[in-house]
Amino acid sequence: MEIISIKSKLFLKLFVLALIFNFQLLTFNSFSQGIAINTDGSNADNSAMFDIKSTTRGILVPRMTLAQRALLIGSDGIAGHAPETSCLIYQTDNTPGYYYYNGTAWTPLFSGTSGWALAGNTLSGTEFLGSVNAQPLIFKTNNTEWMRILSTGNIGIGQTNPSAKIEVSGNNQYVAYFQGTQTATDGVTQYSVVSGSTFSPTSSTTNVAPFLSYANLQPGSGVTITNAAGMFIVQGSQGGAGSVTNGYGIYVDNPGFGTNKYAAYFGGKVGIGTATPSDKLHVFDGSITAENSNLYQKSTLNVDGGLELYRSPSGLTPEANGYVDFKDNPANDFDFRINFTNPTVIGAYGALCFKSTTDGTSATEFTRMVIKNENGYVGIATINPQYTLEVNGTTACLLGFWSTSDVRYKKDINPITSALNNVLKIQGVTYHWRKDEFKDLNFNNTLQYGVIAQELEKIFPELVNTDTKGYKSVDYAKLTPVLVEAIKEQQKIIANMQSVVANQQIANDKLKADVEKIKQQLGLEVKK
Repeated sequence: MEIISIKSKLFLKLFVLALIFNFQLLTFNSFSQGIAINTDGSNADNSAMFDIKSTTRGILVPRMTLAQRALLIGSDGIAGHAPETSCLIYQTDNTPGYYYYNGTAWTPLFSGTSGWALAGNTLSGTEFLGSVNAQPLIFKTNNTEWMRILSTGNIGIGQTNPSAKIEVSGNNQYVAYFQGTQTATDGVTQYSVVSGSTFSPTSSTTNVAPFLSYANLQPGSGVTITNAAGMFIVQGSQGGAGSVTNGYGIYVDNPGFGTNKYAAYFGGKVGIGTATPSDKLHVFDGSITAENSNLYQKSTLNVDGGLELYRSPSGLTPEANGYVDFKDNPANDFDFRINFTNPTVIGAYGALCFKSTTDGTSATEFTRMVIKNENGYVGIATINPQYTLEVNGTTACLLGFWSTSDVRYKKDINPITSALNNVLKIQGVTYHWRKDEFKDLNFNNTLQYGVIAQELEKIFPELVNTDTKGYKSVDYAKLTPVLVEAIKEQQKIIANMQSVVANQQIANDKLKADVEKIKQQLGLEVKK
């Protein structure tokens, strides 16, 4: 027979009183026509199976995430299967809102009719398609973005941050394609027609330099631009350059200044910026930029270098100061040479230096990386590395650092002893770098965690290194095996203590049993 304590009886009484109090506050009526929950005692409406009436509270339907919705128990009682049609939930993530199951899929429960209908809307002149804030309007298909309109009005196609009114980006495809034979009085007149076609961005504005792409498989007299000089591209298939009197494949007439300013000259030699090219390609008074392109140079001539890029203040002499020399194959020469003042020296100060400026325009150079000649030491953000690789700043490695540890490389292997005792002597500290006193080391202001090298050296001298300037560094990685052994030693102590506690628990349980027997023998049993 189960004995119910006085406390349990008191709890049951309080629970019953709470139920009576709640039902006095809330009227619950259930009749054959429906169920009503309200505070005024009224019956359910004849049209409703379930009628809830309140002016201070609402209804909360089940709330769940998209992942939880996918595991909803189906109408067959199996989690993840389809629920009954019209099942309603509120989704809290991934486009939150009310969703109902329409028999085949979960569908958002929209309210109102203010959206754009697939069959069209009747407009009053104030409606618009777009946003009322500064966010861009994005167009997607198959969840892939193809176009967006920024709050500035700029339109990007294949471009998420357009800088012009219309900016189109894409690879291996046409930016725009026009085809037709209709003639207009302005703008685009004809395109992709066998002969006599023109492409005119404008016919009324002067001093405009438009971009012209003329695609014609059978060019007649080539391409002619009048009114304004501009940049243009001619594309053809096995077509000639046409009948050009002066013999120029591309010719700009009357540039406005100077004499004989040719864009390019085809006479066995090509001159850009010059009418008298001295080589196969001669670019005068300007720079050459190659973007997303490769430059191939092949040479079998018996010269000192297949390709030389040089700078000479005194004349066109390859041995002048400052040049990059890709050499030929003599065994007594370098295959690649970067010269400063003497071909036998790489860079300056006996090291290979990689330098740059802070913003790309400042005349002040900063050394970013150094490879020292005498020992091969590499320094990044430091010009005087003290180690094989010294990095002056924070480093990151996505896949971690590996240290050689194969037993076949090792000898005199001995276990680490007194690890726990020595670890207890180490003092861990937090600190900040003395940034203002050591500006060349690029210290940051972040709070640091570590140890003091001078203190650790007294306990584990092998884990501390002193450079040529007397400054010390710590090999934190080598503390790992010491900590491993310290934990193992500590675990042994814990295991021994657990054994002692277990034995004490057994003795304590036995003592309690003996006391109970004595109490029973003395007639001191507590009645329940």
